[in-house]
Amino acid sequence: MEANKENQQSIEQAFEQALDAYKAGNFAEAAGQWLALAEDGCAPAQRALGSLYERGQGVEKNAANAFEWTKKAAEQNDPIAMFNLACYHDKGFGVKKNQQTALTWYRKAAEYGHPEAAALIASLIETGDRGLEKDMDEAVRWYQIAANRGNVLAMGRLAWLYSTGTGVPQDAAFAFQYFLKAAQGGNAACMMNTAILYARGEGTPHNAHEALYWAEQAKKHGAPQAEQLINAIKKNGYDRKPAFLRRFFFFCRSDQAAQLIFLYNEGTRRDFHAKLARQCSAAYGITPGEYRRSPRPLSLRTVIRPLDCYLAEQAPAGTENDVQTYFITLPSHKFAHIRNYESIGYWDFMQKQSRIPGADLETVSALLRQLSPKAEQQMAFVNEPNGRICSWGIPLAECWGVRLPRDCTDAVPAPLQLMEVPEGDYLVFEHGPFDLQTENSLVEAKIERAMRDFDYEAAGCCLDTAPGRVFYFVHDCVRFWKYIRPVVRF
Repeated sequence: MEANKENQQSIEQAFEQALDAYKAGNFAEAAGQWLALAEDGCAPAQRALGSLYERGQGVEKNAANAFEWTKKAAEQNDPIAMFNLACYHDKGFGVKKNQQTALTWYRKAAEYGHPEAAALIASLIETGDRGLEKDMDEAVRWYQIAANRGNVLAMGRLAWLYSTGTGVPQDAAFAFQYFLKAAQGGNAACMMNTAILYARGEGTPHNAHEALYWAEQAKKHGAPQAEQLINAIKKNGYDRKPAFLRRFFFFCRSDQAAQLIFLYNEGTRRDFHAKLARQCSAAYGITPGEYRRSPRPLSLRTVIRPLDCYLAEQAPAGTENDVQTYFITLPSHKFAHIRNYESIGYWDFMQKQSRIPGADLETVSALLRQLSPKAEQQMAFVNEPNGRICSWGIPLAECWGVRLPRDCTDAVPAPLQLMEVPEGDYLVFEHGPFDLQTENSLVEAKIERAMRDFDYEAAGCCLDTAPGRVFYFVHDCVRFWKYIRPVVRF
């Protein structure tokens, strides 16, 4: 068993060396190293080699070779290779075009956790394209899977569904949370919608400063009419519902070039300028006027491209940041929070809480702000005997709350709980900034691997799994991905 672990580590090191050569522009060297690994059956190397043949980097461009190496990796259940293979079948690259075979591989990739594949399957099921039966519940399920894996398009689509009550119960708070997360992931459309909701106080308390911040971010990302929105907020920002924001429709395009496609002011019946109309038609095959006359679910006309996050033309920000580990000591404090014993992850937690009257995340967040306006609200996991057994083998209850000073005497309103957390040592696993759309699943895998492989004995500690211990978690793509785990030091 130890020999297998060492062999796996050797393969991973060899792959990383080839990746370093690729990032340095030494494509031929990377190709040679990946070829040796690929011939030994290493799926990531097979997939990487396929991408090199597709692009003609370090090897002569060859569609047939790209297809064959990608297929070998896909048959070993590599989700990125599955998605790439689906794209090849879809486009007829290196193989005869076959959309049904492409659909089969898209679905397999989605089932193995590929976020773009899951979002695509969701869209096809929602609209009934490619012969799939329309099923809104199933579409929402796939959108949620994609969103949980960091797909910004899925977040934006779910936000729209919940904001309009299309196929799901209408829930302004839930819609806002999805818009905010997608905005944090760099989606210009969702930045606009986040600004609008802050300005209107829908799904979140009215906050003119946050509205202005997100409108300015949208402008930096090239969102149409962002300047007009900024001016409206500056003029009417402290009026909860300025006339300019009376009504709006929104959709989100995929990719990093996301644009606000629909922004319709019912008060003035003003249509979009020609450029926006062309964008709508290109993305959805429908003009704004046609949609207003006959609203219906729309399918994105997105160009589907193979994606290998390791081999982007420019290395994504954050991929070179290793997971840092270090010890900290947290002083004794109090933790005010809401607790859920059934949820699995942030989005599932938020959804399950939304079904509990008076305990939805919007209400809870407002109560926490009253306790401590400046404290950072965060996810946490409490070791609870009645909790769900997680992948770490520990029974945990998921929480949302804030840390308070130990001498805090403020009464905590229901449904919040307050627990005292003694001073203790913690081991932090931290990854730096990353791109939410393209890197979330990669960073998650990297940090989970770091936690799994960490040598606690060599570090002179062990994980503190005593009941009542708290594991803190911060997920902010602009700053970091951080787990703060309680430990006992020898």
